[in-house]
Amino acid sequence: MTRSWNVKSLAHLILWVLAVLLALPAAAAVFTVTTAEDNDTADPAQPMSLRKAIRLANSTPGRDTIQFNIGGSGTARIVLQNDPARGDASLPDLLDSVVIDGYTQPGATPNSLAEGNNAVLRIEIDASNTIASYSRGLLIAASNCEVRGLIINNCLEAGIIVLLRQVCVRDW
Repeated sequence: MTRSWNVKSLAHLILWVLAVLLALPAAAAVFTVTTAEDNDTADPAQPMSLRKAIRLANSTPGRDTIQFNIGGSGTARIVLQNDPARGDASLPDLLDSVVIDGYTQPGATPNSLAEGNNAVLRIEIDASNTIASYSRGLLIAASNCEVRGLIINNCLEAGIIVLLRQVCVRDW
C-alpha cells in the first residue's frame, strides 16, 4: 500500500508541475527586419525580411516583436512581390500576438505633439507591384497585436484588416 501511495503521489506531483509549466507565459522572441526585399527564404544566413519575420513570429509562442534596422537613409520601401504559389502579394496573416514597430527603424520617431503631428515614419509597405485583383497589407487575426510607425500604401483591398470574433474592421 505504501508503494501505490508513492506512485500516486509522484503522479500528482508530475501533473502539478506540468500544470504550472503550462501556465507560465511563453517566451516571446524579437525578430529584426534587415532588408527591404520581399522574400521568405528559409536560409538563416539570408537577411531577415518582413515576410519572413511575420512567418517566424506566427510560429513562435508568446507576444513577439518585429523591429526594423534596414540600412540606408530615408524611408525603407518594402515593395510586396507577387508569388504564383501564394496567388497574390499580401503579407502572411498575423496569427499570434505580435508587435510590429516601425518606430524602431533608425531615424523614425513617434508623434510628440498634443496638436498636430511630427512623427517621422521610415518604413513603407507598398503593394503597387501586385497583379492580383486584390491586395492588402496586413490581416490581423489574433488578439493582443500592435502595429505602429508604418506607412502602408497602394493596397487594392485594405492596408490593415482586423478580424476578431467575426468582426472585421477595415482601415482604408
